[in-house]
Amino acid sequence: MRSASLLLLALALVGCTRNETVVADMSPPTRRSAEPPPSATAAPAPTPSETAPEPQTPPPPIVVARRAEDAPALGAACADAATCGTKKRVALRAYRDMTPGIAKPDVPCKPVATTKPTVMPEAPSACVSGDRLYVASVCFVCRMPSSTRAEALVSELTPAQREFTQKLAGLAGAGTLSTPEAWSKAIAEAHASAKSATP
Repeated sequence: MRSASLLLLALALVGCTRNETVVADMSPPTRRSAEPPPSATAAPAPTPSETAPEPQTPPPPIVVARRAEDAPALGAACADAATCGTKKRVALRAYRDMTPGIAKPDVPCKPVATTKPTVMPEAPSACVSGDRLYVASVCFVCRMPSSTRAEALVSELTPAQREFTQKLAGLAGAGTLSTPEAWSKAIAEAHASAKSATP
């Protein structure tokens, strides 16, 4: 009986003194990288071609010939970009006229004044016949009598050519005149206004 009690005591001591190693995982928890939603993804940087528009080449200046004989004929093959119209043929011819006095131009319509003579140093006049426009601007203050004349195919004028002819005709503020009807109306209205302003 005594030996059995000693055996139980020995077993109890052995059970209490047995080393049990407990290993704790002290490494930091793995964090999953937060991915931004598709809408928050940064867009690629625009390329220089996307940010800066390509420079536009300015239209060539309108050349006024020294004489009518030096100006190209309407409808002829283009000799330069300044006279070339939208249909790749000459749509505008402009030239100086040194005829003394106010000579009547040889055109199929009757040019009428579009401004009051005392308003500007030059007196512009214009008329339309079919698709053809005739403009003359006589200089009253020049030492030598002179005028600038232009003939144009209205439906084939480029924006730069149209701007030139409207300015020469004294109709720069009449809006965009792109048809013979628009030109005829603007000329008639300007002529009526010039007549009413004459004392």
